[in-house]
Amino acid sequence: MPLKFPVFARCTALVIGLLSPLSLQAKDDDRTILVTGDGESTGTPDQVEFIVGIDVTEAKVEAAKAKSDEAMRRILAIAKDFKIEPKDVQSDYVRVQPIQEGAYNPGGKPARPVITYNARRDVRILLRDIKKYEELMTAIFNSGANNLHSLQFKSSAQPKLEGEARTAALKDAKAKAEAMAREMGLKLGRPRSIAEGVQSPGPLPIMKTMMMESAARSSSGEPTLAPGEVVVRQQVTVLFEAE
Repeated sequence: MPLKFPVFARCTALVIGLLSPLSLQAKDDDRTILVTGDGESTGTPDQVEFIVGIDVTEAKVEAAKAKSDEAMRRILAIAKDFKIEPKDVQSDYVRVQPIQEGAYNPGGKPARPVITYNARRDVRILLRDIKKYEELMTAIFNSGANNLHSLQFKSSAQPKLEGEARTAALKDAKAKAEAMAREMGLKLGRPRSIAEGVQSPGPLPIMKTMMMESAARSSSGEPTLAPGEVVVRQQVTVLFEAE
């Protein structure tokens, strides 16, 4: 007559089977080390991207818009004279608004009529020959631009710098993993997964540049641009096997 075991006894046997040496060995084989590596590469900038603006205020909206439009036409013509390709010139901001003065009534309407109108237009320009910057900026400001909103130095070797920074990040990740494995008495295995920029605090690559000293050529005629260097940073996260 076959023996019958209670249900709880069969469950106990199943749990013991799960805790067998073979099962424990599978967990040992699943040991991993997760590290983040950082890499950096530097280069000399040979390009500059900037945003210049035209800000005009007139008593009539037509006059404000006409002056703004005419100044922008002159800037676009200058860009063409400097052989800047159309793809490197882009309108960045356009606004025409009334300037109101005086207190406001409870209903939100101005207590005084509108007396002036302001027109603003910005254009983003990428200059691929940084040596022409001083001359170009002087011409642009002489044509009617009166604001420099941003300036960023770039390098035409950007893909190369990114590759160098990525290689440095991978080497850094491996060195960290090897040090951790030695400290824990383990042997580092092959990488199981690699992700770029997984734990980075910001968008990659990060561009860092020194700011210029002035927007245009100084009165002495000496260059006033301080390009500094372009720094590209890359980050990788690698999961290594460990034995």
